[in-house]
Amino acid sequence: MVDVLYLAESCRNPDKMQEEVSSILKVRGMDCSWVVCSSMQAMEYEIFKKKDAVALINERSSAGENYGPWDIAGLRDIQQVRVIACVDRIRYGTSYMAVLYAGGITDALYEDDLDSRKIADLIQTGRSRSQSRKYYGLTSMEEVISVLQVMDRESLQRYIRYIAAGIDKEDMVARYQEVTKRLGSVEKCCLTKNIPEEILEEIGGTVIPEKLKLLRAEKKGRFRIF
Repeated sequence: MVDVLYLAESCRNPDKMQEEVSSILKVRGMDCSWVVCSSMQAMEYEIFKKKDAVALINERSSAGENYGPWDIAGLRDIQQVRVIACVDRIRYGTSYMAVLYAGGITDALYEDDLDSRKIADLIQTGRSRSQSRKYYGLTSMEEVISVLQVMDRESLQRYIRYIAAGIDKEDMVARYQEVTKRLGSVEKCCLTKNIPEEILEEIGGTVIPEKLKLLRAEKKGRFRIF
């Protein structure tokens, strides 16, 4: 049984959609319970209570209000729930999709793709991150980092100076690990991509070696990590 939270004010035909999705999932041997949320605040409260739920939201509300990407991505700050967000096709390849992706939302649907079967597919299995990047039109980590501006230059340089001040390799590794414990995954990539090559060579054999190899390769233009 999966709880599906949907924002009624952002769904044009909630009763029909609910019935169709439920029927499709039932045929596949999956039951779902629908929780109607009358407002974004109500959805946030339900997410707080139901950590294993799937949230369904449209960027356009019936009242004419548009939800920004940070509003939608912020739902995952409450609980790490899966979010299916219906967005305008014009968002393809833009910072809007980059924000959703960086926020851990990999199951957005463009409005012209929206139908009950696709919603059922996403509720049941969801996309992989690579599938999501392709669907969103995101091609590189640099693209996500640049549009999000996830770390200001002053903080970035302060972290790099702190790591570089290590007295030896072990100390630099310990400092790197101390810093990255405070950062999210995109921020970690932003930091690692900007660490000078000589420091990466020192700590790369110990600290997430595969990611560092990929990041160095991308920096040299051999391939993308996305």
